[in-house]
Amino acid sequence: MATTAGVTTVKAQEDELAITAGRTLVRISANILKNPDDMKYQSIKKNSNVFQAKILPCSGAVQCVLEMGFKMKEGEKFIFDRTCFNELWRIHELLVDMLRQKNVMLDVDTVQSMPTSLVRLSTLSHKEIYQRLRSHVSHVNVYENARLQEKARSCVPQDELKDKAHNIYDSRANKDEKGGERNTYEHILLLQLMAWFKKDFFKWTDKPKCPNCPDSTVDAMGSLPPTSEEKSWGAGVVEGYRCPSCTSLVRFPRYNHPGKLLESRNGRCGEWANCFTLICRAMGYETRHVTDWSDHVWTEVYLYDRWIHCDPCENVMDKPLLYESGWNKKLTLIVAANSTQVVDVTRRYCHDDRDGMYERRNAILMERWVEDLIRSFNSTQQSRMTDDKKENIRDQMSKEQQEFVWVDKRGEASEKLSGRTSGSLKWRVRRGEINAEEPKKNNWIVNKPLTPNMRELEHGRFSLEYSVISDEYRRTIGRVQKHCWETLICKSRDVMRKEEFDWRKVYLARCEKSKRGYITWSVSIPTDYSVQQVTIMVESDSFNSGSVTWLLTSESLTDVIVPGVKNLFKERYLGARTISLKALMRNDGEDSDDSWSWQHAQLFRSGMDEENSPQLLIDITLNKC
Repeated sequence: MATTAGVTTVKAQEDELAITAGRTLVRISANILKNPDDMKYQSIKKNSNVFQAKILPCSGAVQCVLEMGFKMKEGEKFIFDRTCFNELWRIHELLVDMLRQKNVMLDVDTVQSMPTSLVRLSTLSHKEIYQRLRSHVSHVNVYENARLQEKARSCVPQDELKDKAHNIYDSRANKDEKGGERNTYEHILLLQLMAWFKKDFFKWTDKPKCPNCPDSTVDAMGSLPPTSEEKSWGAGVVEGYRCPSCTSLVRFPRYNHPGKLLESRNGRCGEWANCFTLICRAMGYETRHVTDWSDHVWTEVYLYDRWIHCDPCENVMDKPLLYESGWNKKLTLIVAANSTQVVDVTRRYCHDDRDGMYERRNAILMERWVEDLIRSFNSTQQSRMTDDKKENIRDQMSKEQQEFVWVDKRGEASEKLSGRTSGSLKWRVRRGEINAEEPKKNNWIVNKPLTPNMRELEHGRFSLEYSVISDEYRRTIGRVQKHCWETLICKSRDVMRKEEFDWRKVYLARCEKSKRGYITWSVSIPTDYSVQQVTIMVESDSFNSGSVTWLLTSESLTDVIVPGVKNLFKERYLGARTISLKALMRNDGEDSDDSWSWQHAQLFRSGMDEENSPQLLIDITLNKC
């Protein structure tokens, strides 16, 4: 990268002056690059101690400030010109290189690579818009490659996922009040596919691990030139890191070919959405790859005669307002594309901040250019289709435009959703994508009590086990297996299954911001049978002021259940017609209003990689009267 006059002058000064000024300017530029929408970082007061003591004494430092894109205002302070992010990043990189040449250790958070989110903040020319759209359109054609789809299908445990989907589809939990289906089989299978993709297949990478020192945290070194092998798999960017323990250089190529991602199986949102879109297409779903020009990527799948949002990083489906409402993203342009169509879908994902969205769009691009280019790409994409296919796609696009009209007219406030969950907490906070707002209120889930089947009655024993790791129930005597914790409960409210991919833990907990979490399992005893013995085993954990209370009840009896041990009751429940196991999760301490207090009471906490053993046992011995 060619240097500038300002950086050259700073570099020639005495080390103490150059290093002090360089550190200060790198920190100023890093704050803007990390927080591009936060105006508090975008001004420098001339009379401030920082400017007077650290910038002004070094020749060339003020020139660097101007080269970054700052402009003098009223002779009192420098204001950053928001059309100059490319210039800002360039000076940032040059100053970082200068400091490294002087053997200065920099904090990893002050070293910034050019994020794609900043491209949107520079005024885009017609050529730049065309190139971005063309790159997107060209890329999505790879999902139609038959050999690549076959490779993707070979990675998916299809029989297992289809069995789980069939079990859930046939369960009571999927029936509405009139006995009809709540979700189609295709919908449920997609949910299983997305959960498997996040839990078992793909891994999030904030920073790569050093192969020699896996417990060390590597330091960012900026971008490295890709090798010919990395280029062949679309890695235009290779992030470089240095291990502080063994000083090894660690490469993190950002592969852009889904075939390679089926092998590497790690990355950030770009890699996740790229690979997941291919897998969905290989499984027979009609898909689109979606690019948010403010720096995120996900998938859309066509179900129920409409395009449905699917984010594999978050394991979230049909929550299009997640980014605006949950992540606090300032959206500008969102484009969905596949081999048949290109669509501006921004209106699906933006509701409360429409005025702000259009203001940002108008500041960086010509709306007419986007419309004309999308129209042109669609014409090219569809020119090779049969008339029937072309008519089908146009009908699909027409329905989508009608959907956007409805979205435009809705008056209710958008649903408040949680902040980002993928990536480390530090990384998410830095991006400003955390929001602990309360999700929509959970209603009671109610199912009928379980009843022993003929096989269980013949053996005189009902036995129910549940493993939170696989999220499966087993009735060991009755030979019944069901997936999903909700399917065999009797009642629950404000309870969710939580997967912590950072810590590789999974458990049931109360929903965020709820005061209590309730869950009950019930077994109805046939009138011609009596209960001889009840055995209960459960596991739970509490932290800080959290608590879990377990109770075993019948029509007239209540016993406290002790977690972690076998609770045995002989002949105590002889006349019972219904046996219920209940759990109450709550937090009544000083930290009860803490954003994370919902985590302080947990049922069945287990490691994702542990042996798949049950954490719940309800065993009832029956005698025929």
